[in-house]
Amino acid sequence: MQDLVYKLIPGLQERELETEREFYESRGLRWPRKRLSDSENENSPAKKSKPNNVHGKDMSDCHRADEQISIILDCKKSNGYNLDSLHRKFLLCSVQATVMHLKKFVAKKLQISKPYELEILCNDEILGKDHTLKFICLTRWRNKKTPLMLQYQPRQNHDD
Repeated sequence: MQDLVYKLIPGLQERELETEREFYESRGLRWPRKRLSDSENENSPAKKSKPNNVHGKDMSDCHRADEQISIILDCKKSNGYNLDSLHRKFLLCSVQATVMHLKKFVAKKLQISKPYELEILCNDEILGKDHTLKFICLTRWRNKKTPLMLQYQPRQNHDD
């Protein structure tokens, strides 16, 4: 959908990238990414060499057409936790992504070998691994503005 908007409004993508870059510069932060325009991406040799069609499905989409949600994923600072914060805690994800996807993402970024050793929390409530971000928004983040704020921490052993 965003690609369609960029095609309909000339120069919008460039203005958005410039605004984003200015935002980071005004706060003394390094701009976290350098994007190529869609036309440069499509013409790159890597893009041409990979097949885009597997079993009749376009594989270049990767959930880009899904509804997207902005989230902040930050480390919960508390007694005894010694996990690092993510370099980039702001994420844009498909609402179909699950808590397990987030656990795997955090584990990979923090070089933790077992994603199930992490817990993802919303409003200090541990979320189930199969919950989708859409479900979390509807049940735990009711009537609050985006971005959805989630936290991660090491799994606590509960001896019940």
